[in-house]
Amino acid sequence: MTFIVAILLSALAILVLAVIALLVQRTRRSRTERALREHNKRLRLIVEETPAMVWTMRPDSTLDFLNRTCTTFSGLPMEALLNDGWLDAVHPDDRDRCVGIYVPAVEARRPFLAEYRLRHADGSYRWLLATGVPRYEADGSFSGYIGCDVDITERKNAEDRIR
Repeated sequence: MTFIVAILLSALAILVLAVIALLVQRTRRSRTERALREHNKRLRLIVEETPAMVWTMRPDSTLDFLNRTCTTFSGLPMEALLNDGWLDAVHPDDRDRCVGIYVPAVEARRPFLAEYRLRHADGSYRWLLATGVPRYEADGSFSGYIGCDVDITERKNAEDRIR
């Protein structure tokens, strides 16, 4: 009888240890998930609130993400800027040159730099410096571009005054 009790107590001890191990694992997973959610929240905040216009482009060279700064700057809703819509806000004199810079870069999967004018929310055109770099998935497949545009109007005006 004591042998059976010893086996039952051993089995019970193993079960208790297994339950404790599961609880510890669940607690660790919960902490990790909470930390990941906080990290993602911070990252979204940084991307949305940065003073630069942050965007991502699909492999076919159409935009699939723009941060809030893009819509605030242009005064246009997100839907109007996504895909190729942003080109409608590019100054007519800069559109072909702009497309002539980024399309070949996308085809060659190389970084690009372009200066162009974009219509501001107040109706004026402001100079932007656009930088884009290719992005790849973990398996190495090309997934488009990530980039940002920065308002360089003051610099361009200063250069014009010096000339």
